[in-house]
Amino acid sequence: MNELFVKARARLILDNPFFGTLCLRLKPVEDNNIDTGATDGKSLIYNPKWFGKLKPEERIGFLAHEVMHVVFMHHIRRQERHPKKWNVAADYVINYLLTQESFILPTGGLYDPRYADM
Repeated sequence: MNELFVKARARLILDNPFFGTLCLRLKPVEDNNIDTGATDGKSLIYNPKWFGKLKPEERIGFLAHEVMHVVFMHHIRRQERHPKKWNVAADYVINYLLTQESFILPTGGLYDPRYADM
């Protein structure tokens, strides 16, 4: 397992036990074939090269972001919806909520305060 991943997850556990405990339940999987990261509800899949370029606080924000997909059961609730549109909508909601909790998210993530309370 990537040392940077381990450090970010440990910081998440110490600073945000709710997110950290849930993150521990996701199996870390490195995948150089994806651009950033994803989850299927069981694994937390991430591109180690992309992850390594993030600032330490962005790594923590990324982990919390993937945990929130599981918390909201996005992998289960999508059903027949368009996968890309579903993920974009989910990302807007998650990123808004995490910024309200003072998480720092990776640059370029989907964020727009118009999607508050969705």
